[in-house]
Amino acid sequence: MIAEPEEIVVGSVNEDFAMESSAGDVFLLGSTSWRIQRVEQSAVRVTDARGAPPTVPFWLGEAPGGRSSSPRKWADCGATSRSDSTAIAVIAAIAKRCANG
Repeated sequence: MIAEPEEIVVGSVNEDFAMESSAGDVFLLGSTSWRIQRVEQSAVRVTDARGAPPTVPFWLGEAPGGRSSSPRKWADCGATSRSDSTAIAVIAAIAKRCANG
């Protein structure tokens, strides 16, 4: 995922998720909501959705099945800050923490 207009890599998403996404979709990565601008062959271009609620569920990691109505669940498990260079590590840690209890 590349944040525009800064051209900063903010994380990665599953290939299937990327291919099934559309411009305008909003999803959570860590505690930040991102709006997809376009999906390219090797990148998903996003902009900060400024706290907009997700329009599609997205979870990274292996955990018991979630409900599509609770995509903010991961953010509520304790993520309070995010650095652009560590966004993927944050969401993986949140997923692991939530899966363990």
